[in-house]
Amino acid sequence: MNTLTNTTKIVEFKDGRKDHSEWALTHVVAESILPDGTPVKVSMRITRDQYVQRAQKSARVYVDVPNETILENLMNRRNRPFTEYKKHIMPAVLEMLPAMISHIADNDGVNVSRVSKLDGLKARWSQRAGCSMCPCSPGFIVDGIKAEWYQEVDIWVSVGENANN
Repeated sequence: MNTLTNTTKIVEFKDGRKDHSEWALTHVVAESILPDGTPVKVSMRITRDQYVQRAQKSARVYVDVPNETILENLMNRRNRPFTEYKKHIMPAVLEMLPAMISHIADNDGVNVSRVSKLDGLKARWSQRAGCSMCPCSPGFIVDGIKAEWYQEVDIWVSVGENANN
Protein backbone atom coordinates (compact mmCIF):
# COMPACT_ATOMS: atom_id res chain seq x y z
CA MET A 1 0.00 0.00 0.00
CA ASN A 2 2.69 2.56 1.08
CA THR A 3 0.32 5.51 1.31
CA LEU A 4 1.67 6.76 4.63
CA THR A 5 5.38 5.99 4.48
CA ASN A 6 6.36 9.58 3.74
CA THR A 7 4.06 11.09 6.36
CA THR A 8 4.69 8.74 9.31
CA LYS A 9 6.93 10.18 12.01
CA ILE A 10 7.98 8.92 15.44
CA VAL A 11 7.04 11.62 17.95
CA GLU A 12 7.74 9.97 21.31
CA PHE A 13 9.86 7.13 22.67
CA LYS A 14 10.47 5.76 26.16
CA ASP A 15 13.17 3.15 26.76
CA GLY A 16 11.81 0.62 29.21
CA ARG A 17 15.19 -0.90 30.02
CA LYS A 18 16.10 2.12 32.13
CA ASP A 19 13.42 1.11 34.62
CA HIS A 20 14.98 -1.74 36.59
CA SER A 21 11.83 -2.66 38.49
CA GLU A 22 9.92 -5.91 37.93
CA TRP A 23 7.59 -4.00 35.63
CA ALA A 24 9.07 -2.12 32.71
CA LEU A 25 7.62 -0.43 29.69
CA THR A 26 8.71 0.51 26.21
CA HIS A 27 6.51 3.07 24.56
CA VAL A 28 6.63 4.55 21.06
CA VAL A 29 4.18 6.97 19.43
CA ALA A 30 3.89 7.68 15.71
CA GLU A 31 1.71 10.16 13.86
CA SER A 32 0.55 10.25 10.27
CA ILE A 33 -2.19 11.51 7.98
CA LEU A 34 -4.85 9.22 6.48
CA PRO A 35 -5.42 9.50 2.71
CA ASP A 36 -8.54 11.63 3.39
CA GLY A 37 -6.44 14.13 5.39
CA THR A 38 -7.51 12.93 8.85
CA PRO A 39 -4.70 12.84 11.45
CA VAL A 40 -3.97 9.48 13.10
CA LYS A 41 -1.83 8.74 16.16
CA VAL A 42 -0.65 5.22 17.00
CA SER A 43 0.80 4.39 20.43
CA MET A 44 2.55 1.04 20.86
CA ARG A 45 3.33 -0.17 24.36
CA ILE A 46 5.36 -3.23 25.22
CA THR A 47 4.93 -4.19 28.85
CA ARG A 48 7.33 -6.52 30.61
CA ASP A 49 5.88 -8.13 33.67
CA GLN A 50 6.57 -11.54 35.12
CA TYR A 51 2.86 -11.88 35.88
CA VAL A 52 1.50 -10.98 32.44
CA GLN A 53 -1.20 -13.49 31.56
CA ARG A 54 -1.14 -12.76 27.84
CA ALA A 55 2.52 -13.61 27.39
CA GLN A 56 3.36 -14.63 23.85
CA LYS A 57 -0.04 -13.72 22.48
CA SER A 58 -0.50 -11.60 19.40
CA ALA A 59 -0.60 -7.80 19.57
CA ARG A 60 -3.90 -6.08 20.34
CA VAL A 61 -5.09 -2.87 18.66
CA TYR A 62 -7.72 -0.69 20.34
CA VAL A 63 -9.43 2.23 18.54
CA ASP A 64 -10.20 5.39 20.52
CA VAL A 65 -13.58 6.75 19.41
CA PRO A 66 -13.56 10.54 18.87
CA ASN A 67 -15.64 12.65 21.27
CA GLU A 68 -16.96 9.66 23.22
CA THR A 69 -17.51 10.04 26.94
CA ILE A 70 -16.61 7.28 29.39
CA LEU A 71 -20.28 6.40 29.85
CA GLU A 72 -20.81 6.23 26.07
CA ASN A 73 -17.71 4.04 25.77
CA LEU A 74 -19.11 1.59 28.32
CA MET A 75 -22.51 1.53 26.60
CA ASN A 76 -21.14 1.18 23.04
CA ARG A 77 -18.51 -1.52 23.46
CA ARG A 78 -20.66 -4.13 21.73
CA ASN A 79 -21.64 -1.82 18.87
CA ARG A 80 -18.36 -0.71 17.33
CA PRO A 81 -18.31 -0.11 13.55
CA PHE A 82 -15.40 -2.49 13.18
CA THR A 83 -15.96 -3.02 9.44
CA GLU A 84 -15.39 0.73 8.95
CA TYR A 85 -12.33 0.60 11.22
CA LYS A 86 -10.95 -2.35 9.26
CA LYS A 87 -11.55 -0.64 5.92
CA HIS A 88 -10.41 2.92 6.72
CA ILE A 89 -8.15 2.88 9.80
CA MET A 90 -6.42 -0.49 10.07
CA PRO A 91 -4.58 -0.34 6.70
CA ALA A 92 -2.90 2.86 7.90
CA VAL A 93 -2.10 1.37 11.30
CA LEU A 94 -0.63 -1.78 9.78
CA GLU A 95 1.49 0.37 7.50
CA MET A 96 2.84 2.41 10.44
CA LEU A 97 3.75 -0.58 12.65
CA PRO A 98 6.97 -1.66 10.83
CA ALA A 99 8.55 1.78 11.35
CA MET A 100 7.55 1.71 15.01
CA ILE A 101 8.91 -1.79 15.54
CA SER A 102 12.17 -0.87 13.81
CA HIS A 103 12.50 2.19 16.03
CA ILE A 104 12.00 0.07 19.15
CA ALA A 105 14.52 -2.53 17.99
CA ASP A 106 17.11 0.14 17.13
CA ASN A 107 16.71 2.12 20.35
CA ASP A 108 15.60 -0.31 23.04
CA GLY A 109 16.76 -3.72 21.91
CA VAL A 110 13.38 -5.23 22.74
CA ASN A 111 12.94 -8.36 20.70
CA VAL A 112 9.68 -7.99 18.88
CA SER A 113 11.34 -10.21 16.33
CA ARG A 114 8.50 -12.65 16.52
CA VAL A 115 7.16 -10.53 13.70
CA SER A 116 6.50 -13.08 11.01
CA LYS A 117 6.61 -10.60 8.13
CA LEU A 118 6.06 -6.89 8.35
CA ASP A 119 4.77 -6.49 4.81
CA GLY A 120 1.84 -8.85 5.14
CA LEU A 121 0.40 -7.96 8.53
CA LYS A 122 -3.31 -8.62 8.89
CA ALA A 123 -5.77 -7.74 11.62
CA ARG A 124 -8.94 -9.50 12.70
CA TRP A 125 -11.68 -8.10 14.93
CA SER A 126 -12.39 -9.68 18.30
CA GLN A 127 -15.03 -8.52 20.75
CA ARG A 128 -12.82 -10.10 23.46
CA ALA A 129 -9.41 -8.89 22.30
CA GLY A 130 -8.26 -7.58 25.66
CA CYS A 131 -10.16 -9.94 27.95
CA SER A 132 -11.15 -13.47 27.13
CA MET A 133 -13.71 -13.53 29.95
CA CYS A 134 -16.08 -10.87 28.67
CA PRO A 135 -16.64 -8.42 25.79
CA CYS A 136 -15.32 -5.46 27.80
CA SER A 137 -12.33 -4.61 25.60
CA PRO A 138 -13.03 -5.11 21.90
CA GLY A 139 -10.25 -4.58 19.39
CA PHE A 140 -8.19 -6.04 16.59
CA ILE A 141 -5.68 -8.86 16.92
CA VAL A 142 -2.55 -8.62 14.75
CA ASP A 143 -1.33 -12.19 14.50
CA GLY A 144 2.04 -11.32 12.96
CA ILE A 145 3.36 -9.41 16.00
CA LYS A 146 4.28 -11.15 19.24
CA ALA A 147 6.67 -10.15 21.98
CA GLU A 148 8.89 -12.41 24.05
CA TRP A 149 7.78 -14.34 27.11
CA TYR A 150 6.30 -12.15 29.84
CA GLN A 151 5.75 -9.27 27.48
CA GLU A 152 2.62 -8.01 25.82
CA VAL A 153 2.17 -5.63 22.91
CA ASP A 154 -0.78 -3.24 23.05
CA ILE A 155 -1.49 -0.60 20.43
CA TRP A 156 -3.88 2.33 20.80
CA VAL A 157 -5.15 4.28 17.80
CA SER A 158 -6.54 7.81 17.97
CA VAL A 159 -8.14 9.33 14.89
CA GLY A 160 -9.24 12.86 14.08
CA GLU A 161 -9.57 15.25 17.01
CA ASN A 162 -8.37 12.59 19.46
CA ALA A 163 -5.08 12.27 17.52
CA ASN A 164 -4.18 15.80 18.54
CA ASN A 165 -4.39 15.07 22.28
